[in-house]
Amino acid sequence: MKNLLCMMLVTLLVFLPMMAAVAEETPIAGQESAEAVGQDDAWDEPVDIEYEDDGTEEAEEEVEEEEGEEISPFVGEWLCDNASIYIDEEDGAFDIYIMWDISDTETDIWEYKCALDPQTGVLTGEGKKSHEVIDEEGEIVSNEEIYTDGSATFALEDDALIWTDAKEDIAQGMRFERGEEDELLEEYDELAEGEDAEGEEAEDEEAGEEGLAD
Repeated sequence: MKNLLCMMLVTLLVFLPMMAAVAEETPIAGQESAEAVGQDDAWDEPVDIEYEDDGTEEAEEEVEEEEGEEISPFVGEWLCDNASIYIDEEDGAFDIYIMWDISDTETDIWEYKCALDPQTGVLTGEGKKSHEVIDEEGEIVSNEEIYTDGSATFALEDDALIWTDAKEDIAQGMRFERGEEDELLEEYDELAEGEDAEGEEAEDEEAGEEGLAD
């Protein structure tokens, strides 16, 4: 009897660790391990990856825009003797300013609004002419409008600009060559500002005279 009890005790001691190990590896029914649940949640959640912006995309977009824009061959500064032609273009509309120095103090100025004729490749438009007088310090003394019903065409011929004035035909035989530095006409902007100021003064004077008359 004593031997039987000893054998049962030995058997229990041998199989008890094995049973405990099996119990640890076998999950309880309907229950997932915390580690497995954590892994599944980690895969289900979206991962936000931040990339540092080095400006490459913006630079590429600017290059594409510049490559897509075509500058008209008419745009720029054209020179012939004492006359200068300045052409600017925006959305298919061409602004043309011509300054012809008659003397150190007198200048004839033409202003045209033109469009490109797709069939002939020539700029055509209408405009006006004015005569400007300045003093020795460069200040405008007078600006007289000569006419407002002018018209002209501008064509490119062998890298030269040909101005055909339909009102006076004043540029007959002249060939304007492109200036070394293409730039917009800053002097015209100053002239326009001066004309606006003179116009406002004239309106104020007329309003004052009407007030006195009343």
